[in-house]
Amino acid sequence: MPFKIFKRKEEAPKKRVRILYTTDLHGAELVWRKSLSAAKMYNVDVLIVGGDISGKMLVPIVDIGNGQYEYYFMKRVHRITKDELEKVKKMIYSMGYYPYVTTEEEYREMAQSKEKLDEVFLSMMKETLKRWLDLAAERLPENIELIVTLGNDDRLELDEVIIEHPRVKYSEGQRILIKDTYEFFGCSWVNPTPWNSPREEPEEKLYERLNRYWENAITDPDRAILEIHAPPYQSTIDEAPLLDENFRPVIRSGQIVKIPAGSKAVKRFIQERQPLLVLTGHIHESPGFVKIGRTWVVNPGSEYSEGIFKGFLIDLVDTEVKSMRRIEG
Repeated sequence: MPFKIFKRKEEAPKKRVRILYTTDLHGAELVWRKSLSAAKMYNVDVLIVGGDISGKMLVPIVDIGNGQYEYYFMKRVHRITKDELEKVKKMIYSMGYYPYVTTEEEYREMAQSKEKLDEVFLSMMKETLKRWLDLAAERLPENIELIVTLGNDDRLELDEVIIEHPRVKYSEGQRILIKDTYEFFGCSWVNPTPWNSPREEPEEKLYERLNRYWENAITDPDRAILEIHAPPYQSTIDEAPLLDENFRPVIRSGQIVKIPAGSKAVKRFIQERQPLLVLTGHIHESPGFVKIGRTWVVNPGSEYSEGIFKGFLIDLVDTEVKSMRRIEG
């Protein structure tokens, strides 16, 4: 009787999904461009850009006639010619500020009217974000998914720019399926800060929001990837300078005093829900990663004003984080 040969059924190879995550660009166009380049260079499946994407300051460049312009920047007045204008605008954009070319008449109006200044500032935020997304549409290969989330410093009006753009996926409380494998949502809101920013709320409300988003978006915790702008409280990736009543860092024995500034609601939520991966930011000074139960939590940190890209390159296979690497440059 001849022997029968039995072959072991080979398992299908498990699919790898590679994520590049960066955050807290604060209007720094150079870092945005580096993000797009890094996504291509590392052959990622998805580029996720975390919150606080908008800049913090408007820099009026005033046309004073005869082909000359004046602007106040870095504590002094600069005078330039029309030939230097584009170079100066590029420099200001690269540092996370908004250059705005204006007339002397409009400049006086902005100086006298907070409403006018706010109108121009918001217009520049929206215009710049749309231009960034247009650049992504031009530069990123179609196979790279792009998710842009917002943060506590980002005005509520910026959501519509992301919602209306065909190249980017809007994620605030929304279910996004990454490469048909992982479930994702973003949360831009944080616990209270000294700055009274547009997207902050008491811890209990933040906890309720996160659970509401979870119920709306997640069916499988083992495949859940979340972008929560605030890091969890006392997690080592949430240490920020202690500030005095004038918002200056407190220094003792020659060292800046640091305190945990993350969210207790976020920590409680992670402990209870145990997603696969949580991407955070918000606290620029505390890059790193930590494990809470089975959940990996990362914070790339930020040095946006120096034009430095900081991110995490994360490889996922099935329900595991296979590798995680910090990159910067």
